[in-house]
Amino acid sequence: MGTLTYTDLVGANLGKLSTAVTDWKSVADGLKRLMSDARSGLLKKSEGARWAGLNATVTHEFVRKTTKEFEDLYKEASSIYAILDDAHSQLTTIQSKVKWLVARAQEDGFTVSDNSDGTVSFDESGDGGSRWSLDSPMSYSEAVNQEIRRAVTTDLLAQRALAKIHGGDPSDAGHAQYHSLLDV
Repeated sequence: MGTLTYTDLVGANLGKLSTAVTDWKSVADGLKRLMSDARSGLLKKSEGARWAGLNATVTHEFVRKTTKEFEDLYKEASSIYAILDDAHSQLTTIQSKVKWLVARAQEDGFTVSDNSDGTVSFDESGDGGSRWSLDSPMSYSEAVNQEIRRAVTTDLLAQRALAKIHGGDPSDAGHAQYHSLLDV
């Protein structure tokens, strides 16, 4: 994957990420209900039953493992939801701030250039302008470049967390639990 550019950041459709957040929230909520039902129903009844013999031993172990799987799946889904939700929130804020900064720079008579390396630069457009608060092209460049770096960091933290949550084993859920990108 290449460097995140200004064009990538302002052009990103964060609505798709929002949809993923909503979908993972729904999955986590459904798994939470299943986990609760498995604990309070299936496992409780299994542990309280007075069975004897091989069938009872196998059934108890199966119910315990099944309940544990629901717990692990809930842990994984809720962590994925939390990471995606936090990333979406941060990226939406960053994208809005970058668009706002560029609009102010344009009002001040500067034009933005995407350097295609994760940075931007601003030049005088010759239009004059209203001279807002950041009075130099360098000031605008630094402010926007800082936000692009924040977006890159957010993206990398989300990637790292999702990889740890998944653990690389599709048949074994619940490797790591996160509540936000601050946990990564």
